[in-house]
Amino acid sequence: MKELDDKHKFFLQAFMWKKICGNEEVWNLFRKCHRLVNDESGESETTNNEDLVQFIKEINNALKPLNMAIKSLRDELSTEMYYILVNENNNNVSRLLPDYKVQELEVLKCMKDGYYFFSTRAIAELHYFFKENYSENISTCYLCKNIVFQGPVCQNCDIKLHNYCMKRSGIKMCPSCRSDFNAH
Repeated sequence: MKELDDKHKFFLQAFMWKKICGNEEVWNLFRKCHRLVNDESGESETTNNEDLVQFIKEINNALKPLNMAIKSLRDELSTEMYYILVNENNNNVSRLLPDYKVQELEVLKCMKDGYYFFSTRAIAELHYFFKENYSENISTCYLCKNIVFQGPVCQNCDIKLHNYCMKRSGIKMCPSCRSDFNAH
């Protein structure tokens, strides 16, 4: 495992403090960390997408022994991309205790069928919890195979899509049974 350099450490420290960042915020942080280190070393600034992906991959490799990772996830309502620092330990207690009290967990259990929606961070952090405890009640997007809470449901065959997956693919009909989503 490669040791993290200063720009990786600066980035990770900022992420540990924030825990969730929008796409633009991640790019600004990425550039700022490179400028801080590059000003001292004389290296050129790095700003392309492949460099960011590789940069986060290197951080995730260092975080792997700690069962932590920076994950990207698209917000179901705004479709904005977010990056979230998550605990990947499959142990429910270790994954939930740092951020949620017992009463808050009870609320989360009750929210699934209500009128509330989960934030992007909550979906990322509770992904394993939902899969383990509510797998029979959790919908998966037919197109991207990720958990979906908000989005159209086919009245014919009950498949569900993320709004952004449906928009991105340009489909108007159910990809499973071919019935018209707008006809329901």
